[in-house]
Amino acid sequence: EGGKPAKERKSPLAGKTYTVSAKDGKLTVLNDKDKPAPKAEADLVAKQYHDLGKPDEIMAAIPTRALKEGDDVPELAGAFEKKMASEAKDPKNPKEKVAFEGAKFTFKGKEGDSAAFDVVVTMKADVGFLGKMTVPLKGKMLIRVADAWPASMTLAGPIGFELTEKDKKAGTEASGDLKLQLGWSYK
Repeated sequence: EGGKPAKERKSPLAGKTYTVSAKDGKLTVLNDKDKPAPKAEADLVAKQYHDLGKPDEIMAAIPTRALKEGDDVPELAGAFEKKMASEAKDPKNPKEKVAFEGAKFTFKGKEGDSAAFDVVVTMKADVGFLGKMTVPLKGKMLIRVADAWPASMTLAGPIGFELTEKDKKAGTEASGDLKLQLGWSYK
């Protein structure tokens, strides 16, 4: 950052246990002694569980119509954009903007007990000190047929940076690749 190595930051949640409950759209975060967690910690925990007690947008967008291979599923694409943008919000850094645009979900058939979808989406972010970042992502998402819960998702793509004029003049170069790989298991 600014020509200096970034400082390693330890999460204030590391090694701690919390109980999170939702009632009437409001989250309550308690520490391991069943007392309200300190505000900074409660805010971080609440960010991770902001959708507790609410219907999952992805599950709610699963179409009830029969799908055949090659069908586009725009309702799933729209729900995915909304959910990913919501997940990417950082309450500690409200200036950072992350958007997911142009999502396309195409049904590819059944893989085991899951429905397979090809996914294309562009992630755009204003990352502050490096300017703007654009990542065209492609990959696959598996959603369990029995209950519409996600099973796995892998998205990858090259990172493109729109550097600030100051960085360009300083000779800064930036590039990279981004790979998002998520897997879920349920008991």
